[in-house]
Amino acid sequence: EETNKDEMLREVMDAIMLWREQIGQTIKPLEAAKEIEWLLPVKNPIVKIHGVIDLITQDNVIVDDKAASRKASPESSLQMAAYTDWFLQHTGRLPEAVVFHTLVRRKSGPTIEITSYKPDETYCSRFRERALQVCKMLEAQIYILPELSSWVCSEKYCDYYNICEHSKGGQHAEI
Repeated sequence: EETNKDEMLREVMDAIMLWREQIGQTIKPLEAAKEIEWLLPVKNPIVKIHGVIDLITQDNVIVDDKAASRKASPESSLQMAAYTDWFLQHTGRLPEAVVFHTLVRRKSGPTIEITSYKPDETYCSRFRERALQVCKMLEAQIYILPELSSWVCSEKYCDYYNICEHSKGGQHAEI
């Protein structure tokens, strides 16, 4: 068991060094681990969104760090669309880009894949439309089911936690 912990720690340290060598020197951070909260521009009910943006650079790029078995795409990410919506609401403009730094574990060793997307208004609209669908589901008392052990399913991050049957072990409609 100690060997597994040592091996995992070595992998993490190797990944950090790889990131510093390949990417870290080129980034000019503006804010890191930026906790965000904002109200969605939807009618009833008013919905508060919480999130943590890994990095906002001085050149107005939103960066999210990932670890995965394959490269991820910010173009199809609802999370990055949400961060873009927050950025637009708080700065009055779109970010220059949204970027994933994905640590990909391969048999030959870890690599860092960088994928970038230049968002437009439609990118934010997609997020808002999905959020509106979720609002309608909540009004109908249909809840999206995260794992109960998920950080999402907690009083801190979910304004509906106290009324949700999921948090009390109740039954839910499958979505």
